[in-house]
Formats: sequence, structure tokens, C-alpha cells
Amino acid sequence: MLHPAAAPSRAHILSIALVLALAAAGCGRKAVDTRPHPGGTLTIAQRDSFATFDPAFAWDPEATPYLDLVFEGLVAFDDSGRIRPACAAAYAASDDGRTWRFALRPGLRYADGSSVTAGDFVHGLKRLFRAGALRSPGAPQFVALEGALDQGTRRAPPLGASAPDPATVVLRLAWPDPHLLEKLAQPRYAVPVPESAAARLGASYGAFPATNGPYALARVGRDTVLFVRNAHYDPGLADRTEATAARGYPDTIRVLTNRTARQTLLGLESGRVELACPPPLEYSERLARVAALTRVSGGTDPPVRWLLVFNAELAPLARRDIRRAVTAGVNRQRLVEEFGSYALPVRGFARGEDGGGQAPGYDPALARQFLEAAKQYTGVRIAVTVPRSSTLAAGLEAMTPALARASIQVDAVPRPVSDWARAAIERRGAGAILVRWRSPSDDDLDGLAALLLNRGMRAGWGGNLGWYHPGAGLDSLLLRGLREGDPVAREAISGQIGTLLESDLPYLPLARIEETAVVRAPWTGARFDRRRGLDLRRVHRGGGAPTS
Repeated sequence: MLHPAAAPSRAHILSIALVLALAAAGCGRKAVDTRPHPGGTLTIAQRDSFATFDPAFAWDPEATPYLDLVFEGLVAFDDSGRIRPACAAAYAASDDGRTWRFALRPGLRYADGSSVTAGDFVHGLKRLFRAGALRSPGAPQFVALEGALDQGTRRAPPLGASAPDPATVVLRLAWPDPHLLEKLAQPRYAVPVPESAAARLGASYGAFPATNGPYALARVGRDTVLFVRNAHYDPGLADRTEATAARGYPDTIRVLTNRTARQTLLGLESGRVELACPPPLEYSERLARVAALTRVSGGTDPPVRWLLVFNAELAPLARRDIRRAVTAGVNRQRLVEEFGSYALPVRGFARGEDGGGQAPGYDPALARQFLEAAKQYTGVRIAVTVPRSSTLAAGLEAMTPALARASIQVDAVPRPVSDWARAAIERRGAGAILVRWRSPSDDDLDGLAALLLNRGMRAGWGGNLGWYHPGAGLDSLLLRGLREGDPVAREAISGQIGTLLESDLPYLPLARIEETAVVRAPWTGARFDRRRGLDLRRVHRGGGAPTS
């Protein structure tokens, strides 16, 4: 028992209580950690499987966030959309813009620990120009390389890509390409490919590619793909925060493929799934009521667009009147009614809506007139290939009633996404196909060339994503525009191509996509990068968003 003289006074007790309360409050503030916490496994659900991880054929823009995890090129986009060095420590162009030299960073390695050499980048570019069905849809983007037009012909000159030593890549151009760095910054096409691995694996290279990005690719069962941290990856950035973000915050990104909309919904509600992009749009209202979910949205620049691509070599769409009838029978407003702001209707062939030609709007009476001109008095039946259980398939279903009112019967042909992606390139008997498409740069002419330029160049018909070959005139016009350095002349040529497309209608622009995703707490930091789409590297556990 305390002696009465030692007992604390009431004022003393109150002061001690006040000090303890302030200390507790201070501790409370310190306990709120807003820093991103690296680690953990992020689980993602998506409707279909991946088409391929072969960088020469991974053209679908929906795969870009995943390609960005496993591949890195000579240069990359930073958070502001500017070009920064990546595998190249430095790069420089000659005064005439026709010779580019890239010096590789020392110590570059693939995920398996083997060395990345300059020759691997050269081989990656040369693979784009293989003959026949092996010709990449990315080949037209690098047509400015010396010898690119003649690849596949007899006595073709060497392609303008070389490695004078293991640490230097030299690109020689037939004409200056102002958008070359943007194309090299994509996580596809111009990434390193070891010649020995490509030769050994052949057609199966897309399932087991050599990867050099922040994550390595692993497959677990038929419906699960893992992206695990690549211990050999070094982004080469001096800023520590930015370097941490470039390496990626999750230790593992697990993607559950072939999930129905209901499976994704239940996974998000229960916590078994932590991210979906896009979320099941048919359950948007229900997902909005889940307090643990955060919705993020955004678009890329250039944007992802939906195109209805016609096979202009296969009846009945080989007839221009039939293509015009289908075009007039498409009601884009139905996409808005089905998806809300996810799909914004567009009619322009070029990226900008104010130039490059415009497709007709919805006019069922005009569609029937075109059918009568083609002597199809009872209407016409069109088969359209779509990726199964996808937003594209839902979009086609939404537009089908309006087409029926124009006497056009649409038969959806759903295929696994791998078959759908191959069908877009190989033209395997499909009448039409609904695709997602994104231009390689913000230049309208460059985007049209990437879509329409004959992949075979002078080697003969190699196809294009538009399945369109009206003659040598279009290729010549596109190449003349690409060689043109004057912006005014370039814009004029773009307008000529738009007028041609408006008349011949080899494909139909439908919508610009405003991309969306939902992420479940405690994960946060999800965002759409303007050049790369959803940035999976920055999704993290913790309070605050990563800063750069």
C-alpha cells in the first residue's frame, strides 16, 4: 500500500492520462501505412484462354498487359507515355534518320538465366518476315527497314537489322520512320527471340517463349497461367521507387482462364478472384454493390477499337453491294445500350473522326436497296467469327436484331480465342470476323498501313488484317504516304485512302473501347496506362498508390 504522502494527486493523474492519450493517437497515425506492400499472389479471372505468347503473332491488344509482364524491347514507354531506354542503355539516330544504333545494357538475361544478345533482337525482327502463313501481322509496321519489301522473294537483300557485336543493334531504314521508337516500345514483335529456341520449338514457341520481362511465364494445368517474378530482371532505372514499380509489386500473378461470367462474378464476391478486366458487364449493377470492389476505367492512346472485318475474297461479301448492305444494317447504338460507356460508337476509318473517310450510319431501307442491286431479294446470310464467351460475341448478338430488320441474317461462329486470332490472319474460309484493333502509333496513316498493307509486300499476297487486296494501288498509296515526310502531304494521302475505304468498305469501324477493370481489396493501385493499358505491375497490397 502506498504511503499517503506518495499517492499521486488528481492533477497528476489527469496529466498522465492526457500524455497516454496523445501517445496512443500518435501511434494510431503511425500505424496507417500508405506505402505499397510488395508480395502476394494476385488472382485474375478472364473469359477465354490466351491466343499465343509468340511475340510475332500476339497482335490482340487485350493481351498487351500480359505481354508487358514477360517481354521487354530495346525501348519502353514511361508513365508519361514518353520513350525511355529499356534493354538498350542508349540509342541514337543518324542525321538523316535512316540509321539507328542501340547499345544494350550489360548483364541482360532471360528468365532462365541465359544471356540476351543483340543477335536475339535481330532474329526477333527477321522472324516477322518469314514467308507464307508464317509472315507476322507486325511485318507492315517495320516495312521501313531496308530490304523489308523484298523479303521472301528470290535474291532478297538482307533485312536492315544487324548486330555488329553482341551488345549493339543497328537498324538501317530505307526512309525515315518518325514512329519507329513507338513500334519498338510495344511488348511484341521487336522483342528478343533466341534463334536456337525458336528453331527447336517451331510452332510451339508461342507456348514456351523465351521471356525477359519482370515476370516469367509458367503454366499450371489447362486453365491456369502463372506469371512469377523473374529473379534475373533488372529494369536499369536509377530511381528506386520507379525501379521497384517496374519490377512489379505482386510476387505471382495467377490468371484463371476460360471462366464464365457467373464464375467470375462469384469469384469476385467471395474473394477467390481479386481482379477482372473487363469485368462481367452483364453483372455491372450487382458488382457495384460489392463494397470490397473498386472499379477503374481508362483508355489507351491510340484507343482500342472494334472492327467488323469482311473477307472481300469470299462470297457473298466479295460483292461491294453486299458489304454496303451489311454496313448500312449495323446499328452501333445497340452497343451503347448493351455496354453503356464501355463502347463508344465510331464511324471513321482513321483514328481521328474528322478525317480519313466515314462509314455510313444505320439505314435498313438503304441496306435493302443494296441487296436488291446485288439481286439478293430475300436477304443474305453472313457468318461472323467471334471469340467465344467474349464481349465481342455479346456485341455481335446485340447488333443482330437491327441487321435482321435490314434483311441480313447473322450467324455467330464462336471459336476459342487462339482459333479466332489465327482466323484473322490466315483467312481460313471465314466470311467476316469481329476483331479488336489498336494502331501502333497516333499517326492515322501509320495505323491504316498497319491494318491494310499487304504482309507479303513484293513477295506476293500475304494477307492483312483487313483481308483486303484490291490491287497494287492500295499498297503503293500506303507506301508513298509512309515515305512522305511532309505532314500536309501525308494527311492528304491519308484522306485519299479514307475515301477509297469509304467506297469499298473492306472493314467497318464500330466502336472505341473505354476499358474497365474491377479490383478487390486489399489490392489497390490498378490503373490504365495511356500507352500500355492496364498496368498489372503496379497493382499492390497497401493503402497508397505507387508514386513515380
